[in-house]
Amino acid sequence: MNKSLSSVSHILSPARGAALALAAMAMAFAAPSVQAQFTQGNLVVNRVGDGSTTLGSQAQPVALVEYTTGGTSNSVVVIATNAASNAGGITDSGSATSNGHLNRSANGQFLTFMGYDAPVGTASVNGTTSANNNRNIARVNASGSVTVVARLNDAFSGQNPRSAVTDTGSILYAVGNPGVRYVDSTSSTPTTSTAVVSSGSLRAGQIATDASGNKFLLYSSQTAISYFSGFPTNTATGTSLGVTLTDAGAFVLLDRSSTVGATGLGGLDTLYVADGSSTTSTGTAILRKFEWNSGTSAWTAAGTATLSTSGSKLFGLTASVNGNGSVDLYATTQIASGNLIVKVTDSSNSNAFGGSLSGTLSTVATAPANFAFRGIAFAPVGAATAPAAPTITAITPGNGQLSVAFT
Repeated sequence: MNKSLSSVSHILSPARGAALALAAMAMAFAAPSVQAQFTQGNLVVNRVGDGSTTLGSQAQPVALVEYTTGGTSNSVVVIATNAASNAGGITDSGSATSNGHLNRSANGQFLTFMGYDAPVGTASVNGTTSANNNRNIARVNASGSVTVVARLNDAFSGQNPRSAVTDTGSILYAVGNPGVRYVDSTSSTPTTSTAVVSSGSLRAGQIATDASGNKFLLYSSQTAISYFSGFPTNTATGTSLGVTLTDAGAFVLLDRSSTVGATGLGGLDTLYVADGSSTTSTGTAILRKFEWNSGTSAWTAAGTATLSTSGSKLFGLTASVNGNGSVDLYATTQIASGNLIVKVTDSSNSNAFGGSLSGTLSTVATAPANFAFRGIAFAPVGAATAPAAPTITAITPGNGQLSVAFT
């Protein structure tokens, strides 16, 4: 809370007067303020559509919608569009089933996602060139302020921009078809060229942090998840985790055991993946859990949670560790009008490590008609800022006393 000190005078002894002046300044600094539109602990989902137009391959408006974990809708941040191409707006395809991942930065202060710098209604926007319709990266802080931090004119041309991840908001990695791109958003050039890190049709990106603060850059393809050694700025080769997937969406890695850590990934030992479907013909949505097995030095399947509605898939995923050690997992279902936010709690073990995930995903919220949910993340947390220090305007001694005036 801000401490606002109006013009006042205190009549005190000289020693106490000076002490109080210093104390008043300290009090002003002691209460940093955080302005926030989003509420810490709430969910934020990337939503595409205008509520009236049938979702198709044309460019549609995008909004970030805040929900409580109980499913109550709160604030809505509408992402600006523009009537002209390459003017700094962001839209997304209404029907693309792999676009729209939403990620929270490793420091927790931002949300990032990608879209097209194309007017609403642009036909078959996925097929446009990145020169004609830049692939833009948006960064959103806790107050809901949206900044287009990069406009890519040389990435994902004629293809899908799918995900953007960042550590602190400046250096980013864009993931899509094809590959991973390194992006330095501190460049003064509004349209940013990128360095190709890897190739292939990739899905989601993630920067995962273990309990010691070590950070790791990972990405998924349709059937695998891989990680880089360090944070590359040019061509690099990822290392596969070796897990078997069917149609991977978003994923989450956690550090759940103080004595276990995957090779190359510090203390990270637990993996959850929003896999598109099971291997059965019903196509039931499935959330997979894997744990690192130190004995075999490999990731081992550790159960699943499913959605009772057959023919569905999972897309976005985020997680929160509770005080009792259980893990709440929130996912979005197949991208289509009226899709779902769903939840399951992994309480298989006192710290969710060493136990098998099971259960059915339950509905948290449903997208209205002609809207579709895409990526999901927890709300960003504002950076604390100290208010301005009070200014002493006069110190006047007299009659054994000291008058201190400040504003």
